[in-house]
Amino acid sequence: MRELQNEIQRMLVMGGEGVELGAELLSPRVLMAAPPDDEEEIAILTGFDGTLKERIESLEAKILRETLIRQRWNKSKAAKELGLSRVGLRGKLERYGLEKVESLQTESDPSDVQSMKG
Repeated sequence: MRELQNEIQRMLVMGGEGVELGAELLSPRVLMAAPPDDEEEIAILTGFDGTLKERIESLEAKILRETLIRQRWNKSKAAKELGLSRVGLRGKLERYGLEKVESLQTESDPSDVQSMKG
């Protein structure tokens, strides 16, 4: 529980006031968490419904999204990790509709974020 509290506090500090908290604010330790064991991987691979093509596309979209989150949405680093050109990565992101959701400005009171920090 203490680790979760520390991670949330870190996100609040790193994000600043009025910033939507997202995966890009997670610590590298959390982003690089241990991969699932073999049983979990098999369940993930067989858990998709549809044709082979649809399953492969779902898996590819998942890999792209996880890589982008891990690389803090740095497309150059993600493309390099995946062995793609930046243009190739951009095409795949468009194909799967994977773009970083920009922080939405809400009408909430900025003091709400402050009260969470205290």
